[in-house]
Amino acid sequence: MAASPKPESLDVRSSETIDSLSDAASSLLNSDTEAKPAVNATDINSSIFARKWKEIITLHKDLTELGASDFSQHHARITVIGGQSAGKSSLVEAVSGISVPRDSGTCTRCPMECTMSSGGESWSCQISLRYDHDSKGVVLPEPRTEEFGPRLTSREDVELWLRRAQAAILSPHRSKEYFYNKETVDIRPGLDSQRLSFSKNVVVVHLEDPSFTDLSFVDLPGLIQNAEQNMINLVRDLVVSRIKGDNTIILVTVPMSDDLENQEAVRLAREVDPKGQRTIVVLTKPDTVTEGQISAREKWKALLEGRSVDHRLRHGYFCVRLRDDAERARNSTRSEAEEAANLLFSQKPWSEITDRSRFGVDNLVDYLSRLLIQLIEENLPELWKDIDSLLAECTLDLSQLPSRIEARGGEINTEATIFISHFCDDVRRAVTGTNCPLELKTFVQANRKQYKSFKQMICQTRPNFTVNVATSISKRSVDSQPMDLSDVRGLIESSKTWELPGHIPFEATMILVDRFTSKWAEPTVQCFNQVCGNLLKFLDDLTLKHFDGLPNFLAFVKIVCHKRLDAVREAAEAQVRRLIARETGRPLFTQNDELLEATKKTWHDENCRGWDHTESHSTHKDEIEIMSLVRAYFEVAYKRIIDTAPMLIEHELNQTMVDGLLRALVSGLADDTQSLETLLDEDPAISRRRTALQTKQKRLGQIRALLERWELDASAYRLEPLSIQLGQLFGSQRKNADTEPNVPEASISQSPESCPCSPTGDCTRPPTPQTVSAGQWGIPVRQDVESEEPLFGGGILAAAPPLGYGNASYAGRKKNRLRR
Repeated sequence: MAASPKPESLDVRSSETIDSLSDAASSLLNSDTEAKPAVNATDINSSIFARKWKEIITLHKDLTELGASDFSQHHARITVIGGQSAGKSSLVEAVSGISVPRDSGTCTRCPMECTMSSGGESWSCQISLRYDHDSKGVVLPEPRTEEFGPRLTSREDVELWLRRAQAAILSPHRSKEYFYNKETVDIRPGLDSQRLSFSKNVVVVHLEDPSFTDLSFVDLPGLIQNAEQNMINLVRDLVVSRIKGDNTIILVTVPMSDDLENQEAVRLAREVDPKGQRTIVVLTKPDTVTEGQISAREKWKALLEGRSVDHRLRHGYFCVRLRDDAERARNSTRSEAEEAANLLFSQKPWSEITDRSRFGVDNLVDYLSRLLIQLIEENLPELWKDIDSLLAECTLDLSQLPSRIEARGGEINTEATIFISHFCDDVRRAVTGTNCPLELKTFVQANRKQYKSFKQMICQTRPNFTVNVATSISKRSVDSQPMDLSDVRGLIESSKTWELPGHIPFEATMILVDRFTSKWAEPTVQCFNQVCGNLLKFLDDLTLKHFDGLPNFLAFVKIVCHKRLDAVREAAEAQVRRLIARETGRPLFTQNDELLEATKKTWHDENCRGWDHTESHSTHKDEIEIMSLVRAYFEVAYKRIIDTAPMLIEHELNQTMVDGLLRALVSGLADDTQSLETLLDEDPAISRRRTALQTKQKRLGQIRALLERWELDASAYRLEPLSIQLGQLFGSQRKNADTEPNVPEASISQSPESCPCSPTGDCTRPPTPQTVSAGQWGIPVRQDVESEEPLFGGGILAAAPPLGYGNASYAGRKKNRLRR
């Protein structure tokens, strides 16, 4: 049936629309054996409700292709897992209606994502390859999806093209076109030594058919046991990585020919979902349970009825009967397989299970479709939040990267000169300490700290004279540096030659001065070297700050700066050594007579108080005189060098470095014309980082654009969440409850307190969730005694009927179900 044209604006809450759709649904739900024509021949599949259903699946498909799951755990999906011979491939075939490759041993060697859409006018299949990992399994910065081969219009062609697609995924060393004309025998394993054993990349199958129920799922390689351990671990890790997410529904296939506890897939599902909140087990091969297996039959019945305490699952268990090898060999039709399933489930023990919605592929597909729709819609707000947060983070990271230079040709020299000029301006501001930001002031502060340390070291060379004989003897025993009166007297006597009586030899004064000035060279040179180190570190740090991300430019500036610093340092060091020679050599000179006399008098008064009019003072007059003079000269010379040395270092080293730096750098540019073209090339690591961030930003932007378009579309059609629409659509069925024997009246009625409508039976409000009973819409909503949470279903699954059937018999439900 052709789809109705899309209305400009249709309010699903309007009474006319709801009544029309409700009547259409009523005619289907109340039919046991024959579907009645809907009012106005309206096809519910063309309604705005069904259209939104399709659009959600389309949105999900587009989000998956953009790798939304890489950025958020709120991207819902259904993942099918199981061991070898568990019937997983048969289940995929039964759900999708296509034939998948089958071989002995492991056949599926990469994930297969299948999207079923009710769009299109006829059946079609488009296979694509999605590459989101490299050949070593490392995640690519940007996934890419490429169509593989033509759009198929015949189901018979699908299996071979799936084989070709998987071979292409496993052969990254070959182009995908290489496999377009290959036959099964040409691509069997073992022919190509470079072919991978497994891959995380995905074969994407997009199926369209007007009769389809909209659904999307991922089929993973079957878990293996009889293989090399590394292969076993590889498949296991692939499965675990795909079922970890909190919004991943795990569909586990378990053959009823084996015990549930023996299944590796069940164990892995339990590891990542210990409470069974998102696991659904599909029991296959029910025909292998014979009449004599009474215990096994009771066990499987308990699971299907939700009575097994040890294996409770929120969404419960389904049981399907799939085609066996003999049926596939004779190419039995799907209808024949469904008839065989109907016959099997109409027999004991399966016929004894009240909830018939737990049997058959159709019921499973309906349940999964509605569950997936619910999860997608419920998680869209959180997905949006995650994307917005990551987009803001990505934008911030990009803003913190160095700016990219796009100069070419003659612009390179101009851009380079600008960079150099800004760099030199910062160096000058840092050295002079004027108009510089806080981070540049650290250079001057480090130097001042060094000059203070230099002052302290010079001060520690102060001559240690004492006029107390007793004290001096005691100190001399532990410290040879202090000098007392007898020491000075001995020095005076040893220095005498032809001096006139009453004169102190000047040589004695020079010897005493030399004793402290000879210690000034080491701290002065040490101070100079420390300041040189500060300058070198500052230049390197500032160079990195200005030219980070431009490795060639950074290397160039460093080379020039170091070369100039070596030259300036050599000249400055010569000046420092000349200063040391002046301060420690001859003559002893000062014109600061006032300071010299004042310091001399101060020292004399402090150390000779009470001696001036004693015999001792007269006896040691010469010693006290030379002590006070040398001590006074030290103060004059000390105060002179602690200023002149730092000033010389600042002028001859730091400021000289600044004054010629710009010229040296510009001259270096002119001399190195060959490397000028590559000077502004970006650091490859930063370039890769920038590219990765830009790619991530692009993907996030595309995902956000999809979400925005979805919100706009929903707003334009005034769409409400599907759970509300389902309630509105089927709410009017309550007034006919007494004529529907399959739907208990108690399960859909509302008390006067909960429903403000008049008691005329015209209420079209959906039933409140509190009054929905188990089995109302064909899906049991069992209450877990401990958690008081629905054991099967919940939300939309409990509040709304599956499209196309209520609690009718399985055969009647199958005949009347609506495929979307």
